[in-house]
Order: sequence, then C-alpha cells, then structure tokens
Amino acid sequence: MEVLKGTVQNAKCKMQNEDTLHSPLCTLHSSIEPHKEEESRHERADFRSMKLVKDDLTQQQEKFIRNFCIRYSRRTRKSRELIEKHRPVFSDWINSLGFRMSLKEIMYPIASHRSQGARLWDIDGNEYIDMAIGYGVNYFGNNAPFVVEAVEKQLKDGFHLGPQFDLTSDVAELICELTGVDRVTFCNTGTEAVMTALRIARTVTGRDKIVIFQGSYHGTYDGILAIPTARGSFPASPGTPSKMVEDVYVLKYGDPESLEFIK
Repeated sequence: MEVLKGTVQNAKCKMQNEDTLHSPLCTLHSSIEPHKEEESRHERADFRSMKLVKDDLTQQQEKFIRNFCIRYSRRTRKSRELIEKHRPVFSDWINSLGFRMSLKEIMYPIASHRSQGARLWDIDGNEYIDMAIGYGVNYFGNNAPFVVEAVEKQLKDGFHLGPQFDLTSDVAELICELTGVDRVTFCNTGTEAVMTALRIARTVTGRDKIVIFQGSYHGTYDGILAIPTARGSFPASPGTPSKMVEDVYVLKYGDPESLEFIK
C-alpha cells in the first residue's frame, strides 16, 4: 500500500498533461470485409502454426545450429529430463509457439529453481537475466524483500476468499488516483480483464465490432483469438467457432489505412 501511495504522488503531475494517444495506429489488412460463409472459411483455414518442413539452411548454418543444440542440451539436461518425465501428465503448449524442425531438440521450457531481483537460476544451476519479470507481475524484481514481508504478514491473518477484503477499497482508490479512471474492478488474469473491458465497451457504445492489431496479444479469450485471412477474420486455433470472431477486425499496426478504417 505504501509503495502504491508513493507511485500515485510521483505520477500525479506527469499524467495531467500527457496526451491520450501515444502510439501510431496501424494499417488495414486486405481481408477486412466480414464474411458469412462459415463452411468455406473452415475449408480454407490452416491452423498449423508450426513449421513442419525442413528449414532452408546453408551447410554453415546447419553446422552452427547442430553444435549449438548439443551445447544447449548439455547445459539444460535436467530441464529436458524433467519435461520428458512429466510429459504424459502435463500439457504445456507455450513452447510449441514458433516451432522449427531445425530446433526441435531444444524446444522445451527451462525449469527454474529460484530467483532474486533481475536474475533466476534453473535446476541445472545456470544463471539468467530475467527480462520477462513475470510479464509485468514482478516489476519490483523477483522475491523483492518488501513484497515478501507483506505476503508473510498477510499469511498470518489468512487469505480468505469469498468476503470482501478490507484493503481492496483502499487499493481501488489509489489506482483511480494514479490512473485517472473513475472506477476499478479487480481481475484474476489479463484475459479476464480483457473480457470485462470488451463487455463494458460494447455496453456503452452499443456496437459489437472491435479492432485488434496483427501480432498483438490480448490473452486466451476465444473472442479475440483472430487471425486475418483473405476472406476476413478467422479463429487462431481449432476449437474456437468462427462466429466467435465474426465481429473482430484484424488491422496492420503502424499504417494510416488502419486509422482511416477505424474512423
């Protein structure tokens, strides 16, 4: 709470004069027009994000990758063994993203053991600089002492789910002061926050159509997992009905045509 209060004070003056929009908008994909023929769209779609053909590499490139994979596998042997041991019961999709046949032997996640500040260590003892920082969760660094102290203090009183927590309203007030928004709702995940934001936006505007930008990531909600095709937006993965993304336009980022389309 004290950290959040300090952040509010430091950011207060800066935010008053900042423009609402900072980043350039993006350009329109050639597939923007909505399309109703669901069957033909399913026939033309290719869900495979994996590149299953052999990579077109020179002999020098192949030699480098081969040697690199050998060195990498040796240094992360325990991580690989752990993943192989638990593969029958643990389904983890994240390392299938960007799959390439030439890197097949090292397409496994690193298993971490501990972390501190901007660094983490895997179960093989390798040290890494943590550039992801929990995708934003650990902006104060891993295992920050004041965070650990606050969590330990709260553990003594319990983490009670169901009733309202006595500090929640205070945090909401500080967030409103920091960001300038009127009200705050708390969500378990970014995906849940996106779902709530879309529901609010559609309620206020009375419109169903939304715009996302090609290559952006907004969580795992089916309603925004869309990719542009020659005949309109299409689900980015199997298991998502086409109708879930019928009202989604996927535009190119950084192109004036996208801004004109939105207008």
